[in-house]
Amino acid sequence: MPHPTVEPAPKVKPNPKLSLQLDLPTNFAVPPTGLSTAAVRPPDITRSGENDEFGRRVIRALRQTMPAARGELGRVTVRFLLSPTGDLAEIQLVRPASDPILTQNIVFAVKQSSFPIPPKGATVSDRTFLVTYIYN
Repeated sequence: MPHPTVEPAPKVKPNPKLSLQLDLPTNFAVPPTGLSTAAVRPPDITRSGENDEFGRRVIRALRQTMPAARGELGRVTVRFLLSPTGDLAEIQLVRPASDPILTQNIVFAVKQSSFPIPPKGATVSDRTFLVTYIYN
């Protein structure tokens, strides 16, 4: 009588963890690449509850367009400014990933996000975000 054979289950590569990190450092420096670059969080950031809720809504908007992982790992940091009407006014790549496709996908995703309208009276500092996309 033949014995049934049990084949080992194929190894499944775990999905990388995806996350967004809103950075609010007082001084954020990037390693120089030809020219020295630094992004500094403006000192007059307000800390009202209204602006905290606005920041959470911005992160939710970014999560909706966050590219799915294709197996690449890395971090990409972008700095962007929203207009008083919630439109993307400016975007700057602060720290690219070693994978240029990942970097390109993230910059494109930020440009495709539908951001909330900032609170009335929001300053440029209130509308400036430094965000790190983390794929690990």
